[in-house]
Amino acid sequence: MKSNELTVIYNSTDERSKKLLAYAQTITSKINRQDLEHANVSVNLFGHMLHQLNLRPKDVIDKSNPFYQLNLKGRDIDMNEWFLFLNKNPNLLQYPIAAYRGKYIVCKSYTDILKLQN
Repeated sequence: MKSNELTVIYNSTDERSKKLLAYAQTITSKINRQDLEHANVSVNLFGHMLHQLNLRPKDVIDKSNPFYQLNLKGRDIDMNEWFLFLNKNPNLLQYPIAAYRGKYIVCKSYTDILKLQN
């Protein structure tokens, strides 16, 4: 991850993510798009961003998702397994995660990305 580019882990089928990327372009044209729907996002990148945010994978998962309810709820799952589930089920990611110039954020609103420019 380069410090001069904005890195976003997101799901492109999520409307919030589409709006977030439009706002991200107002911050910089250098955007490292890590789309769970269309790319194999690095488990190291995912783990690094969560570590910087002091979060566990479970903290960014949509627990109301039917797949979560049926297959993951109550299980003890490690980072690699969470990541595999996310890559196969991108809609499990509740909110996009972004990083820019040493700042990290979970974007609960698409305008949250703007907090990275300060």
